[in-house]
Amino acid sequence: MLLLSVESESGAVLTYRLQKPQITVGSSSKNDVVVRVPGVGDRHLVIYNSSNGLTFVTVDRQTVVLNGERRSRGVLSPGDRLRLGGSTLVLQTAEDVGERQSALQTVNESAPTRVPRPAPDTFSVVSDSVGLSQPRAMLFDLFLDPPSDLLHRLVAVLRAELFGPLGYPSKERDDSGVVGRARGGVLVLRNVEALGKAVQEDLASFIASELREPLSASSLRWIITCGEDPLALVQQGKLATNLFMIFSKRMLRVPRLSERREDLPLLIASLMRRAAAEQDKTTRGISLECLNALLSKNYAGELGELVGEVNRLVTATPDGEMVRCSGLDLHAASASAAAGGVSQDLIDVLASDNLKQVVPRVEQLLIDRVMRKVKGNQSKGARILGISRGALIAKLKEYGVPDYRYLRRRRQGMA
Repeated sequence: MLLLSVESESGAVLTYRLQKPQITVGSSSKNDVVVRVPGVGDRHLVIYNSSNGLTFVTVDRQTVVLNGERRSRGVLSPGDRLRLGGSTLVLQTAEDVGERQSALQTVNESAPTRVPRPAPDTFSVVSDSVGLSQPRAMLFDLFLDPPSDLLHRLVAVLRAELFGPLGYPSKERDDSGVVGRARGGVLVLRNVEALGKAVQEDLASFIASELREPLSASSLRWIITCGEDPLALVQQGKLATNLFMIFSKRMLRVPRLSERREDLPLLIASLMRRAAAEQDKTTRGISLECLNALLSKNYAGELGELVGEVNRLVTATPDGEMVRCSGLDLHAASASAAAGGVSQDLIDVLASDNLKQVVPRVEQLLIDRVMRKVKGNQSKGARILGISRGALIAKLKEYGVPDYRYLRRRRQGMA
C-alpha cells in the first residue's frame, strides 16, 4: 500500500493512505490532503492513482519541486519528494512507515481521524511555588483534547441564556431568557458569528417565524452585528446561511472612522459636550493641537475608543478651561500625520473658528476628493455625496473643482 507523508518545517509529520483514484492537494479544507503553508494554492495539484502507477498534475499554473526539479506534471514512485511551499510530500510504502501506523489518516469520503497529541505529563513547569502545575496540565489537556460533549454543553448554555430553561425557541413567553425579557423592545446581538452555527440556526428559525406574524406590542426587534463582512463569514462557514438571508435585505454597513475623517470634528465636539455634561463641568473648547492629535490617531477600537479618549481628556481638564493634550499625544499625532493620517489642507481649515469660512472649505475639499476618486463621474459622485446631480454640478461651478474626467481619458490612452 502506498502512503503519502506531509512533513512540515516544524518537524510534524502527517501520513495519508492513497486509496482514492484521484487525490487533491491544497490549502483549502475541501481537498483530500490539506497543506496550509505559504505558497500553496487553494487546489495546488491532483494525484491520479491507477493500475499503471501514480501521476500528478498541478492546477492553475502552479508548480512543485519533484526531487529537486521544478515540475508541473510527472510520474511518482516510492521515495519521491514533492516540495510545496514550506512542506514536503514524501511517497512511501507501508513497510517504510513501520511504527507510525497509528498516525495514519485515510483519504476517503469520510473525515480524517485525529492524530494523537502528546500527553500533558510531557510538559514540565519550572518555578511552581504554589502548586499550579497539575491544574495547568489539566487545562492544557482540556483545550487540546476537549471532551466530546463539551461543545454540546456550551451550546446548551447559550440556548438557555437566550431562550430560557427549555433551551429552544418557543412562542410561550418565558422571561427567564434574554429573548423573553426583551419582548416589546430591541435585542442587540453583537458579533453573532461567535455564537456557533447551532445557535445561529435556532435564531434564524425563531426570527423567520416571528416575521410571518403581524407586529404587536410584544414583538421583538432584532439588531445583529458582525465583526467582519457577513458574506465573507458565510463563505468561511462561520455564519449560518439562513440567518444571513434573513438580514441580507436589511443590512447597514457602518463605515470605519478611518473612512470618514471629515466627520470627526463635529463628532468630537458632540462627544465633548456630552462628557462635560455627565461630569457637571464646562469647557472652553479644544485646542487646535489637541484636535489635530485626535484627528490623526488611529482608532483600532473604532467609536468606543474615540469616546474613551474624549472622556479621558475632559476628565483631565479643570472646570472652565480649554481641553488640551499632553506632549506625548502631540508627538503621536505628528508621527501619524507624517505617515499620511490627516491632510494638511484639513488642518489649515480647522485653524479658523468662523463657520462661514470652515464649512464651505470643508465642503470643497470633500467634493474635490470624491470627484477625483470617481474620475469626474458626476452621477457616481452625487450618489456618494448624497446629493442630486444638479446640486453637485452647481457646487462644482461654485467651488471651481477641476474636471477630473481627464484621468479616465489618460488611462484609456495608456491602454
